[in-house]
Amino acid sequence: MSVRIAVCEDCARDAEVLRGQMERYCREYGLPPFAVDVFSTGSAFSERCVPGVYDLVFMDIYLEHEDGMRVVRELRRLDQDCPIVFFTRSADHMLEAFEVNAAHYLTKPLAYPKLAQALDRCLRLCEKRSKFILLRTERALRRVLLSEIVFAEVFGNISVVHLKREDIHVRMTLKDLEREIEQAGGGAGFLRCHRSVLVNMDHITALRDSVFLMDTGLPVPISKYSRKQVIRAYEAFALQTMRDTHAVGAGI
Repeated sequence: MSVRIAVCEDCARDAEVLRGQMERYCREYGLPPFAVDVFSTGSAFSERCVPGVYDLVFMDIYLEHEDGMRVVRELRRLDQDCPIVFFTRSADHMLEAFEVNAAHYLTKPLAYPKLAQALDRCLRLCEKRSKFILLRTERALRRVLLSEIVFAEVFGNISVVHLKREDIHVRMTLKDLEREIEQAGGGAGFLRCHRSVLVNMDHITALRDSVFLMDTGLPVPISKYSRKQVIRAYEAFALQTMRDTHAVGAGI
């Protein structure tokens, strides 16, 4: 399936340059052409860009009569995960780009190697977001994105999978759940921090003594017997994430 990209750019020439370079990227990497929609105003973009419609967003900050950064902040209220690449004429908004969790920041005039670097990163993020497992509940077979899982804990032979907005109860061991996640390609982002808890490290916001604090506000226990190994594994993951995050400034 083609990658769906939204471009919010009020300069038709800049939008065409971006579209042309994305077509070049697809040719060079043997990919199907991206499905690209161009919006000349932030309001038109906001009307169409609801969660799940686009895999990637390119946003110009200096839109005529509008602030592209404000448009992105509004988007982030609905969708915290969609990769966003700022494509603008100034590097003055780098700090704000970090604040809205931008995947990359490109400055004009656009250089193809920088765009290719941004697309490489964003396509990896899209692939990560698309990974899922199937969980059989009492009522139905559920398709659950790995990125939605905050943590899982086991009570006897029942695993409780905690998502941001709901909990799913499944009759399976935590070991079997961990195996399912690994087979889906998400093993590197999950950590067995306790014999009865499996945590998604992408959702950890803080390390507090003997617990991880999750972005839902819930604490998750760390085993006192394997605390050093758990913290070492999390620090390595956090360091790699930080290195990836620094790619926001790579387009300057």
